[in-house]
Amino acid sequence: MPTRNVITPFSYVGRILRRGSRHLLATLDAYPNLISVAGVLCAVVVLAGTTAWLTADRAGRIERAHERAQSVASVVASGLNANMNIYSALLDDMASAPRNAAASPISDNVRERIRFGQAVSHELLDDAFIVDADGTVEAPFENPSAARVNLSDRDYFQAFARGTSHGLYVSEPLDSRIRDGRRSIALARRIEGPGGAFEGVAVLIVRLDNLQRFIGGFESRDVEAVHVVRNDGAVLVDAQRPNENLSLALHEIRGERIDLAGVKCCSARVDSAPLAVVVAPSTHRTLRVWRHQAWWQGLLAAGFALTLAVGSMALESALRSRYKALTRLREMSMTDGLTGLSNRRALDIRLDEEWRRASRKNRQLSILFIDIDKFKLFNDEYGHAVGDDVLRNVAQCIGAQVSRAQDMAARYGGEEFAVVLPDVGAEEAAGLAERIRHAVEGLRIAHAKSDAGAVTVSVGCATGTASLENLAGGAEQVLQAADAQLLIAKASGRNRVSSCVLGEPVHNQPVRNEPVETRT
Repeated sequence: MPTRNVITPFSYVGRILRRGSRHLLATLDAYPNLISVAGVLCAVVVLAGTTAWLTADRAGRIERAHERAQSVASVVASGLNANMNIYSALLDDMASAPRNAAASPISDNVRERIRFGQAVSHELLDDAFIVDADGTVEAPFENPSAARVNLSDRDYFQAFARGTSHGLYVSEPLDSRIRDGRRSIALARRIEGPGGAFEGVAVLIVRLDNLQRFIGGFESRDVEAVHVVRNDGAVLVDAQRPNENLSLALHEIRGERIDLAGVKCCSARVDSAPLAVVVAPSTHRTLRVWRHQAWWQGLLAAGFALTLAVGSMALESALRSRYKALTRLREMSMTDGLTGLSNRRALDIRLDEEWRRASRKNRQLSILFIDIDKFKLFNDEYGHAVGDDVLRNVAQCIGAQVSRAQDMAARYGGEEFAVVLPDVGAEEAAGLAERIRHAVEGLRIAHAKSDAGAVTVSVGCATGTASLENLAGGAEQVLQAADAQLLIAKASGRNRVSSCVLGEPVHNQPVRNEPVETRT
């Protein structure tokens, strides 16, 4: 049984791809500059894509650094909040406990609670005492027999004495007058008597060096600085500069991200105290790593883009050279090497093209068939080298007379030539044939074996209309008719033009000019 070609989806897709690739190659052969344009555009896309990716990566790294810094701020704030809850409860106990002038200002029960708070809060507490209404310290927690010190100039005492503060108060960093000048902060609460009268301040002292170590335990390599600040912006703890009095000039912290000296910082509130934790992310370290990677990635992208652009230009140059070589090879394959006219192969292709074009438009097609009279005898008399010169001279005469771009002069073979004349009627074609004959005769090349004594040509001319039904043979039939007219011209004595119109009664018109002077 005969096999059948089954078209599968894969074969159909393969056929489309092959057809598309051939069309693409043909387009690139015709327009090789498209390769350079495409290469440069791809290079620009690579550079733009790399730039966009690096920009997005930079923003992502900064955002991740802020997220890590925010985590540190939240953890530190959570730790401080737990301690501040303990301290606030202790201050409430100290402020609300009944005072006995004959005994210690701090009862034994409150002292035990302070010791417990000191143990569970990483030993941040350094001292506890009561300041009376005159600002004098009443027996500190750790040293009840210490000399009485007046603290009426402290900011926390003045805030409660003036009545400007009523809740938990956190002082600015101070040098302790009881603890040998230790750097500390005071947590204070107002003590009120009957009717709300001011009777003093309950104070807890927190050592800043211990607080510094407590906060330092939460730092990470992604954090540049950790600040514990009051709501008015006064810095209580700075991880990098613990011994400097700083102020961040912060307003009330309303969100997680704040600007600090032009740097986007993260913050978290301490709910149990008027404090906040401000963390500066280590963006310079993050960006240093990013710049290192961006440098190499940018170099690779630039190298790839440059290679792509230069490679596409080199490919375009190679394709142009290939196209020129193919064009020259095609021209060589279509050109007669001796005369420089088109050869027989080019003639056959052109005849087919012109006949199809004439068929679409119902136009006329004329063909001239030219033969050098008694050329074989000329070669025998003068030699083939001289005969080749004659062929070149005759070809030049024919080419000089065929002036239109759409016309074609070709060497048919040996000493025969053909001229294709699209859209040319019989009368105009016969006139051109006569001019060619006259031009060759005007060369006055001596030919001892010719009746005219000079080299001459005979021309057959045929004209056909593509729309005629009796021209089934197409352009080949017109060519054969021109060849037949050439035989008629030769039979009539040579150096003649004989023409006909296909589809009409045969009407030959051989023409002969007066003899011309010959030259040797």
